[in-house]
Amino acid sequence: MNTLARDLSLHAVAPDRARSVTVDGQLLHVSEWNPDGERPVLLLHGAQVQSRTWDPVARALAEDRRVIAFDLRGHGNSAWAPRTGYRLGAFVADAVGVAVEVGVDRCDVVGHSLGARLALALAADHPSLVRRLVLSDSGPELSAAAARENKRILLANAGLRGFGSLEDAVAHYREVHPEWRPIFHELHARHQLRRNWAGKYVPKADPDLFWLAGSAGRRENPRLWDAAGRVRAPALLLWAKRWSFLDEHIVGRLQAAIPHLEVARPDTGHFIPREDPDAFIAHVRAFLDRAA
Repeated sequence: MNTLARDLSLHAVAPDRARSVTVDGQLLHVSEWNPDGERPVLLLHGAQVQSRTWDPVARALAEDRRVIAFDLRGHGNSAWAPRTGYRLGAFVADAVGVAVEVGVDRCDVVGHSLGARLALALAADHPSLVRRLVLSDSGPELSAAAARENKRILLANAGLRGFGSLEDAVAHYREVHPEWRPIFHELHARHQLRRNWAGKYVPKADPDLFWLAGSAGRRENPRLWDAAGRVRAPALLLWAKRWSFLDEHIVGRLQAAIPHLEVARPDTGHFIPREDPDAFIAHVRAFLDRAA
């Protein structure tokens, strides 16, 4: 058993407070660790997962910070949005609304994958809200190879029929993602699934999220490149070394757009927080701990 799974049980990493809030008619589920703490940090998860995938990272950061995460619309315990959809502007408005609901007017923002794209737009459009920005293995666009792989993953998740037990779900996530720390297989099984009328454990995520990996997602790329040029907050990019959603051309262009961008290369694949949470936490903490 790895160090993280041995030292932290699912109960030990769970949030201290969880509730649902309504932002412009959209129901969003919010979790907080150390809710009375100082130095707030907002964690933004990726596509077709949910905020509880942050639990071990959030608990570690909450040793000396207030940590906030929410299920993006269409994910986890937040409501689906079949009418208004899943465009970037809607995600940004939700994030701003959550900040207002929890009483935060300035915070650090850490986003992984889809959450990094959201974080980038949030920092550009709401500079007074974002103190420091961490982008985990995503940016204004994906490499061609990554776009194909992302579409394959999202399509596979959308077509997942379900499981007879949580143990079956854990076994599935372990087989599909053997590179993850075991605690994340368990978190996915327990928080990414719901039990339906037939007694089967099926995905909570809206199947329409699949289109984020296609033309609907690519249409956001020009807006995100424009956003990159407007980011003023200190920024860190964690660019996975072994398999990444990014390539040298995209990272070079991003560095040109954000001249103050720092780049670190964790020795992982795309799922940095789940493959090596200790390294992820160390990078994030060192960057956020610097004076503004």
